Amino acid sequence: MKMTTLLAMTAVSLLALAGCGRDEEKSSTPTKESSPEARAYSEAEIMEAGGIVEDAESATAGEWTNESGCGIAVILVNESMVKLYGDAGDTLATNPSGTAGVKVVDGADGTDRDACVEELEAAFEKLA
Repeated sequence: MKMTTLLAMTAVSLLALAGCGRDEEKSSTPTKESSPEARAYSEAEIMEAGGIVEDAESATAGEWTNESGCGIAVILVNESMVKLYGDAGDTLATNPSGTAGVKVVDGADGTDRDACVEELEAAFEKLA
C-alpha cells in the first residue's frame, strides 16, 4: 500500500513540474499585446510631410489645412490612433504602413475629400 501511495505522489509531483515548465515557456514568448508598437511620428513630422499648416481662418483652435485647402481635424501620430479613427468610420489619409496620418474633413472652400485623401496619402509615402 505504501508503494502505491509513493508512486501516486511521485506521478502528481512530475505532472505539477511539467505544467510549471509550460507556463514559463508561454510567459517568455512575446505576444502581440506586449510587442512594441510601430514607430510613432510627431505632429511636426506629419505636418511637414503633408504640407499642413494651422488654419488661420478657422475660429476653432486645432484645425489645419494644406496648400490645396483640404480640411484636417486630427493629426494621427501612431498606429493606435489611426486604427481608432478608422474603426469609427472617419475619412483618413495615412502613410502606407498605417502608422501615421490625418482625419480629413470638408475644407473651407468645398474641396473634395477623396481628392484630398489621394493627395495627402501621396505626400505621406515619405513616412514609411
